[in-house]
Amino acid sequence: MSFLPTDEERDWLGQSLRELIRAGGIAQFVAAPILTPSDDDFPDPWDGSVRAAHRITQRLMQHAGLRDLRFSLTALPDDEATPEDAWDAGTAGWFSGIDDGRARFGIQPKEIGDPDSVVGIMAHEVAHAWREKHELIDADRNIEEHLTDVTTIFLGFGIFTTNATERYRSWRKFRATAHQMKSMGYLPAPAMSWLLALQASARGDKTELTALRHYLEPNQKGWLDEAVDVIAADPRYVNALMLPPRATWPPAVPRRPLIVVDPRPDEVREAPSASERGETTRNAGQTAYRMEASRPSTRLFVGACLGAMGGTMFTLFSTTTGLIHESKSLLVVVAVAAAVGAIAGASRKQLYRCTDITCHAVVAADAVVCPSCGSSLARTITRSEWRELQAQEFERNAAAVDFPDCADCQPEEPCAVHAVM
Repeated sequence: MSFLPTDEERDWLGQSLRELIRAGGIAQFVAAPILTPSDDDFPDPWDGSVRAAHRITQRLMQHAGLRDLRFSLTALPDDEATPEDAWDAGTAGWFSGIDDGRARFGIQPKEIGDPDSVVGIMAHEVAHAWREKHELIDADRNIEEHLTDVTTIFLGFGIFTTNATERYRSWRKFRATAHQMKSMGYLPAPAMSWLLALQASARGDKTELTALRHYLEPNQKGWLDEAVDVIAADPRYVNALMLPPRATWPPAVPRRPLIVVDPRPDEVREAPSASERGETTRNAGQTAYRMEASRPSTRLFVGACLGAMGGTMFTLFSTTTGLIHESKSLLVVVAVAAAVGAIAGASRKQLYRCTDITCHAVVAADAVVCPSCGSSLARTITRSEWRELQAQEFERNAAAVDFPDCADCQPEEPCAVHAVM
């Protein structure tokens, strides 16, 4: 089973990329370096501040040909932002337009802890600025966001934005294993992998393709490999980009050290500390899910049981006091009470819990951050989906164990040889 885009989706992706090449020129797509998460492209020290994120954004702006465009970066609500750009809308970052020769960017405070995430977020926002600078904005907000993801590939940010679509991490926490699934962007990971494979195939640099594979997340690397094979077998995908003859291409641009400077005070707005915001952030930067606390069928059953118990107690009271004498009436009362309880239970508002193994706090249906542990809540899942995720995690852990089978080892009591390994 292939997760790659359908034929119709491939046509749309290729057409969108072709229009960008026509609007922005071929040099950026075929000759500029594809940025990598390495010291060659991002050598600045990282301290988790908005200032550090500003320096990263400077490099992205210069790489996109926006060196002369001044910009500001804030981790606070932008007083001049439009309502749809509100910082608390759950978006990781935002672009609030270009005014008086200055672009205005924002980023969520909880995202600044991970420099790779910052690059992926700001790559998308810089692509927004590039599109506005080149007057390519689509009136449909949803289409514009998807086209902005395509633009990140064109500009050479593809490794970061493709990885950002789906990142899996696991680690040991106390005596249990925790995991994190983080998703960003608007196009799905297979679509971004397809676009990146299309760019690599058009450029035809095997060394560069090896570097892409090295830096991509495991799933994205698999989709990239599959896409490269499909594109190699059918030249119409590259031909659809309508690139000029290779002999006319500009020479490859070498990686040059870019000069960045400390932002001025009016160009950055740091976020308040976690204590100042009144937030619990022990899991800030980690991802959990909203899990249904109970099933509708369970609530219905429990409600029916409670209703039946209440009806039984009423009938006992009625029998004792002489209010009801007929057994059929008693049964009717119990049945009605059970039905009322079932309806009340089934209609009760669904509760959700954070799936972090150290938390399990009740969270709102639309919460994007757990108020108890600070985890980012990716989406709502059912209990069966959660069990499947746990099973997958168990399989990953089992595959990582490299101990040979040993008849002397007991559960949680390794033998003398393996106890010291």
